Amino acid sequence: MNKYAITTIGRKLDLGYPNNRLIIQLATLVTISALIFDVITNKYISASFVYGIKAGISTFLLWAISREIDPDHEVAAFIPVIFSLPHVIIFGLHPLFHLLWFLLVLRLVNRSTGVKAGVLDSIAILTIGAFLTYQVSWVFGMISSLGFFLDGRLSSPYRVHRIPALLLLLYSGLTLINENIDGIMDVSLLKIVAFMLMILLAFPLVNSKTPVISIGDRTGKRLDGQRVKATQILAVFSVSVLILLSISASELWLPIWIIVISIGLYKVIFVDKQIRT
Repeated sequence: MNKYAITTIGRKLDLGYPNNRLIIQLATLVTISALIFDVITNKYISASFVYGIKAGISTFLLWAISREIDPDHEVAAFIPVIFSLPHVIIFGLHPLFHLLWFLLVLRLVNRSTGVKAGVLDSIAILTIGAFLTYQVSWVFGMISSLGFFLDGRLSSPYRVHRIPALLLLLYSGLTLINENIDGIMDVSLLKIVAFMLMILLAFPLVNSKTPVISIGDRTGKRLDGQRVKATQILAVFSVSVLILLSISASELWLPIWIIVISIGLYKVIFVDKQIRT
């Protein structure tokens, strides 16, 4: 079945393209490495197999999210993958469902395929966002709501998305009322340092005036610069609230934080340096 008959924000992975082959090879290597590591430490082959598969998928999702945040610089997407290897292979940081949700929210806003989200895409994002809000933290509902709101307000707005934006915002607010306020206000020195470092490195990214040159997968037309910028700001905002306002989402903020600071670091070291020279 053609996946485009099901989703409009699903992106084709062309293995004829070198970087796409590289991430598949890297994810496969991570899968094998994580499997071997877990077998050595735990000695349960069946559980280690699952552990390895989850590590490989996590690696791919980290790369995919990075591509959505900075579509013009393909090499930058591999930096957070490399920085995340110890966490993925050794410490078992595999928040697959959370990463998939975040990837879908970013694609909802930047429309990297060139077209707006389809009905099934919107239902999936709404459902996953509501589920994570119920199971984990109110911040997932707020971030999902903001994604729908941006899609309904930016260029070529899909105004129907203001409805799920409002529904998720209300549900997020109701969940917040019942959430442990001590957890919300639990901000350690480590989190404050992580937040400040991210803001410092992300500023050149979100403040960049360089025109977007990437094209949509399905249209062949240049992506909307306003939407790409909104996606970058949404990513920074999401990490900020996950770090500062939700102790329940501690498993997710670290991998997304690594993505944002890695892309910002690449921007500062390589892109800005090329512009100056």
